[in-house]
Amino acid sequence: MAKKVNSKTKKLQRRKRTLQIGNYFLFGSSFLTLTIIPWLAEMLNVTIEDGIRLSVALLAAITGLVIQQYLNKEDIAGAIENIKNDTKIEYAGPSTEVLPRIARKMKHAVDVKNTFVGIDEYDYDERNGAEISQIYTSWLENGKEGTWTDIVGPAQLFSGRYEQISVRKKKIHGTHEIKILRHSTPIVNFTIIEYEEDDTEVFFGWMAGSRNSNIFLSSDRHAVKIFSKYFEKLENHRLWGPPIEVNYSAQKHKRLRRNDLVDKIGNWMTISIREGTIVTYGFFTIEITKKPTSMGRSGIVFIDGLLLDRSLNFIEDINHGQEHISHYTNKMFIEYGNSNTGRKGFCFYEFEQGINNPAPEPDPESGYVAGFFIDQGSSIRNDILGFKTTLFSPTSDPFPKFEAAIYTLETLRKQSRITEAQYLDAYSKIEAAKETEPT
Repeated sequence: MAKKVNSKTKKLQRRKRTLQIGNYFLFGSSFLTLTIIPWLAEMLNVTIEDGIRLSVALLAAITGLVIQQYLNKEDIAGAIENIKNDTKIEYAGPSTEVLPRIARKMKHAVDVKNTFVGIDEYDYDERNGAEISQIYTSWLENGKEGTWTDIVGPAQLFSGRYEQISVRKKKIHGTHEIKILRHSTPIVNFTIIEYEEDDTEVFFGWMAGSRNSNIFLSSDRHAVKIFSKYFEKLENHRLWGPPIEVNYSAQKHKRLRRNDLVDKIGNWMTISIREGTIVTYGFFTIEITKKPTSMGRSGIVFIDGLLLDRSLNFIEDINHGQEHISHYTNKMFIEYGNSNTGRKGFCFYEFEQGINNPAPEPDPESGYVAGFFIDQGSSIRNDILGFKTTLFSPTSDPFPKFEAAIYTLETLRKQSRITEAQYLDAYSKIEAAKETEPT
């Protein structure tokens, strides 16, 4: 809308200049009528009635005055129109229809400030992935050296949005960075688009949990200032580590790779050690739920799995929602509680990239995890060791607990994270449990 307002202003200015030239011409005609015509008449010995001469001069002068008045009227009308346009908030349309319009605008954008926080419906990206990708592509390939800054929640970071973007490497201009909030707080999402010559406009209205929000557009400087200040507040809020600069030269699944950033989404296998002895096995999945779970959660970081004792007897389900979890860089803090068993306490995880992982599954994309948990009312610390895997899913039914436990022990031994004595002690317990397991 900023360009629309500027176009109207330029047209008005051209019209004003045209009318001014015409006005000067008419006043000049009046001057010539009053001076040159009598002189010519005298030279030619032609008698021209003074009344006619005066009438012509007055007519030209009045005509000039009328046009001047019209010009003033046009100036006032144009100023009013500009004020109306500058302060207007325009209904842009439903969110599913606004994306192509934004993509067209990105061809002329210099800097972009965008929020993508608290969006629960990930099938929104699936339905409109091509349009969203085109918005980023249009900006990245527009030839302008600007900056695009996204503010997202932890759950949205690994939603797949950034892997879908198709861009020609030789055409890339500008810098795309992502800042991650510690929590996916529901907000009214917005996009601030800054053009050349200080023109700026804002699209806003994307709501968390809404499939098709109503989107509005404004270039009013007061409205833009509010959203700009809000963006600054979010930038200065507690973030999940430093910004990530998207590397479009890397493979799509590595674009968000930071030297120390671990993609926690996936399956994890862990043990806990108390006073040197392996006492429990924890198998869990960290995911972003696309559909509501049995507990009604969707679009959030969710941990689901099971906890077994050293004889692989069931202790309890692992079930943590976003309200139990806090993030910061590669750290995760969880407050747990189970109403069935009465267990309560807190757990701390620290994740690390598993490059050159000497596990039976040589996966350079895997990761390590270490940490501890302490049950409420207890001072005993239980140390946690584990790793990421693609071989086992904790949610499979039936879960191959014996195979998974042995694989976990073998992997941790090969990683030199447990001793041979710890491995043999735990392995003997598993073998004894297999002999007593009902067939």
